[in-house]
Amino acid sequence: PFTGGIISLTDIIVGRFWLIVASADVAGFVRDFKKFTSKQLRSNIEQTEPLVLSLFLDNEGHYRFWMNTNAPKKIENGPFLVQKMEYIHNNPVRKGYVAKPAHWLWSSAHPDSPLEVTKLEI
Repeated sequence: PFTGGIISLTDIIVGRFWLIVASADVAGFVRDFKKFTSKQLRSNIEQTEPLVLSLFLDNEGHYRFWMNTNAPKKIENGPFLVQKMEYIHNNPVRKGYVAKPAHWLWSSAHPDSPLEVTKLEI
């Protein structure tokens, strides 16, 4: 199982995934997270929607669930953390999917979200 850093805040919308993590090795965390979730996604799709799997094939015949790049930002203070949390939580609102962040099930802002969240201390 995946045992990398701590996922503190997450938000998933169609085609996007944001998270705030605490890890001594963020690059390693992201690498391991992508590897673990890619295996899980492939297995799940093979079992539930095998015809969909071909949508994830790249030009070299490899399955690709994640972009090769990411845009990490180092959080060094409380105000910057709050700004990022608000940005992440408001993404589904900006996209017009929901009226309030707490209405988006796949957000740590939702009180009944299935996502596990670790409390953040600012």
